[in-house]
Amino acid sequence: MYCTHCSASHEELDRFCRQCGQSLAASPQHSFVNYGDHSFNAGQHNVFTGNTINLETDRTSSEPQAYIDRIKTRPLTVAGHPVKAAWLTFSGALGIVGSIASIWSVWQSTTQYFWIFVMGFSMVTLLVGMCLSRHRFTRLSHFLTIESNKAGDVFLTKIEGRCPKCDGVLKLRDIGEKEHRTTIVRCTRNPAHSWLFDPTILGEPSVEDSN
Repeated sequence: MYCTHCSASHEELDRFCRQCGQSLAASPQHSFVNYGDHSFNAGQHNVFTGNTINLETDRTSSEPQAYIDRIKTRPLTVAGHPVKAAWLTFSGALGIVGSIASIWSVWQSTTQYFWIFVMGFSMVTLLVGMCLSRHRFTRLSHFLTIESNKAGDVFLTKIEGRCPKCDGVLKLRDIGEKEHRTTIVRCTRNPAHSWLFDPTILGEPSVEDSN
């Protein structure tokens, strides 16, 4: 159970919050999923407005708001033409088929290692294309975020912000197992300051953002 004033956890028999001293007598109890020192309660009034992530336990909460935005946007192009998410999916699938056939035909040759590399690259390209077609957002590492817009144009982006609690830098981080990985916004100065991340609050990336 949690204090509705500061979100600190407490025992069922506690009458006052151990952290802020608030009375717990009239505190409604809910089920929470904890991320750092913030608790996300899907049944309460959590508001996502523009690029602002505002996680509240009630309407009177004074929790600070975390602001994030794209600080860099770079469109991917080939010969001056924007790369499309569908192209990544198609070229990845084609590359896998072609590399398998090539590996089979040159198995005793030293060029088989080249085609193994091509197959691995094609698999990554296929997965990125599929993720972008479905979610328009994917992360290959802590440093590489890839997004697409409605038209399917692909962008490399960098998303950051300022922590409202300690003025540290907010960056995206992935937590959990690969099958159940969740992206959060975490402070680099104090990892306990973290928020759930919803990529849809940023809107669509565009070429104008890169200027």
